[in-house]
Amino acid sequence: MTESRERAPAGSENRTFGREAELAAVVDLLADPTVRLLTVTGPAGVGKSRLAREAAILAAPAFRDGVVCVGLSEAGTLREAWQRIASALGVDGDAATGDVAAAIADQETLLLLDDCDLVAAQLSRRLAALITECHGLYVLATSRTSMDVYAERLFLLRPLPVQVAEGSGRPLVPDAVRLFLDRVRGHYRDHIDLDADLSVLTEICGLLDGLPLAVELAARSFGTLTLHDVLRGVRQGVPPGSNRLLDVSTRQRSMQAALAWSDCTLSDAERELIQRLSLCEGPFTLEVAQYVGGMSRARIMRHLEELIHKSLILIEQEGTEHTFRMLSATRAFHLRQLASDPERLAEARERHARYFLSLLAGDNGTGRASEGLPATVRQHSRDLREAVRTLRALGEPVQVVEAVLASEALWVVDHDPAEMSDHLEWAADCLQADGAVPEAGRRLLDRALETAGLRMVDSGRPDRARALWRKAMALRQEHDDRSSRARIVGHLGDLDRREGRSEEAKAKVTFAAQQCAALGDARGAALARKYLALVEHELGRPGASSTLRDAISALRSLGEQRQVGLALIASARFLSAAGKPDEARAEARSALEVLGTVGGPGDLAEALEVYGCALFTSVHGARHHERIARMLLTSRVLRERHGLLPCETGAARDVERSLRATLGDEALGVLGRRLHSVSRESAVADAFLTVEEQPDEPVRQKAQGNATCLTPRQTEIALMVAEGMTNRQIARKLGLSEWTVVNHLRQVMQKLQAPSRVHVARVMQQREAS
Repeated sequence: MTESRERAPAGSENRTFGREAELAAVVDLLADPTVRLLTVTGPAGVGKSRLAREAAILAAPAFRDGVVCVGLSEAGTLREAWQRIASALGVDGDAATGDVAAAIADQETLLLLDDCDLVAAQLSRRLAALITECHGLYVLATSRTSMDVYAERLFLLRPLPVQVAEGSGRPLVPDAVRLFLDRVRGHYRDHIDLDADLSVLTEICGLLDGLPLAVELAARSFGTLTLHDVLRGVRQGVPPGSNRLLDVSTRQRSMQAALAWSDCTLSDAERELIQRLSLCEGPFTLEVAQYVGGMSRARIMRHLEELIHKSLILIEQEGTEHTFRMLSATRAFHLRQLASDPERLAEARERHARYFLSLLAGDNGTGRASEGLPATVRQHSRDLREAVRTLRALGEPVQVVEAVLASEALWVVDHDPAEMSDHLEWAADCLQADGAVPEAGRRLLDRALETAGLRMVDSGRPDRARALWRKAMALRQEHDDRSSRARIVGHLGDLDRREGRSEEAKAKVTFAAQQCAALGDARGAALARKYLALVEHELGRPGASSTLRDAISALRSLGEQRQVGLALIASARFLSAAGKPDEARAEARSALEVLGTVGGPGDLAEALEVYGCALFTSVHGARHHERIARMLLTSRVLRERHGLLPCETGAARDVERSLRATLGDEALGVLGRRLHSVSRESAVADAFLTVEEQPDEPVRQKAQGNATCLTPRQTEIALMVAEGMTNRQIARKLGLSEWTVVNHLRQVMQKLQAPSRVHVARVMQQREAS
């Protein structure tokens, strides 16, 4: 290999991570005599050059005349590129292809052409002719774009994995995190505790898509910034800092520079399309690309294929279905370009909004249960929220209310109650400012104010909720809407209860329950009865549990899954107070099962607290204390992350004090840091691991392999398993994350006492047959 190449010694700055399989595959391909031109392709910053150089070093002994390395990053034309190649091969730079071939003759050489992106299309035919004439010449190239000649073999290099895997009883560090640590530890070795900070590191690398250059840049900003500062910036879309190393090329100093370097290879139409598609926050389909791009299907397919060809858009395929996505760095780069032209940005945002809001047209408009929303809606929650912001910017209050209410469950689960309420209050003010509100608009206004108040309660702002509901009461008084007024009275009564005015609360919620029942408002009556049960319990009335059971039954029949989960939390508290810890534990587990899917972060935090406290009371032995501590600490993390009020219950504080005495402050501190970036799916799955360790868990005893003990969602997933679908296929079909599917499947296997997916399939097939 010529002196132009660089070989990093083991353990140096240029050490690679997580590429063992890819490296071995490329070396094997270079040893294959039928592979004459191998192009390592992939997105900017994925590590193509580093992999190719490592592979060339390993493959060098197989080539009698060595390896010749030519860097083409500065070659912007075919003439410049060819001069560099010819000179490296020992021929005059202006030599023709035949002269170069004659000079090489029967040499056995590996020619490494690094960074061919700018000249790949022009260079490809000359390379094809050269390897045809020189039977001992093999070419290894790196480029985001392929050469597109018959002799070429492509090797697609993807970002590093970022998921934490379990092994030997402890998490295995993802390759992307190992890279981050290696780039940090040269100067800041003592500043990271891997055991405690793994979840934060994993989230940082995950938000950067495991892209090696982005990970390295983020690692180099650590020291100036704390680890949590780095995470905060990445969450907010702030690109990682620039590279300070003097021996790094300009295009590798930042992701912006890396992407800008080859941006000139895009046509105007391709650039326009990718900028418009950068508005999509999640994966998108061909239909989305066609609508947002504003082009015919034929043009979209042609330009989309080119963008994939240039490693700017990735294909994600599962079975016969596939979607497209951009890496976060690519998306941010092109979104900034689009934002530089406000007029084009506004037009593209409107098209984006119209498409994603059209997905809500098939919904029934209630939006209260996320399981009632179409899978396509649940998959695009981030794009739907952005679409609502666009509607508001366009000044369309009616459409804002319709869109927000139709997708209410998404705002609850993703915990944007303050933003949701703000949108609804803005729309309500606009509708009232228009003067006389027609009947349809008045009904929308009623629902907007009522729902905005409920979301304000969720976000811990009862004063704002009360103001909104009083405004709604005045409007309903004017139009003599008794059912709506009764519902609002019930909500206000629940606020009185939360603020300690139990007698006033009882009068209001009793009135609300009676009025809603008399007027045929089943949902309003069920909610009021739930409120009434909570008041009766605080007043020490003996009928509270019975009232709550009636409310749970009514809410379940109405499909109000979230309200069922919240009522089950209250039931678990009632049972704990009554000295029935095992029953409380089972009820809390059921609440967690429901709210893990349809509840907001505050709901999930409360369910984890209640379940952890119930386990502490009903399960004896210090071996369970760490898992219970994980639940309570996860609850605290969720509350802090989403700006919620801390837990105020005495039971949770007592359990925390006991756990602190058992485990110690230092252990709890490390545990809290580990959980800093825990996802809701991981939190629920981790909580249910505690259940699996308990041989006396009530649900385990009642299952006996009978599929009738499954919830509707668990039954749906079990039937899909029986059909042979993978977790990813199930997640996509239902619009859930894979973690949520895994969690549901664990519960299914536990209830059915099934040791594997095969056993689950067998039980479900027997059920269907009978």
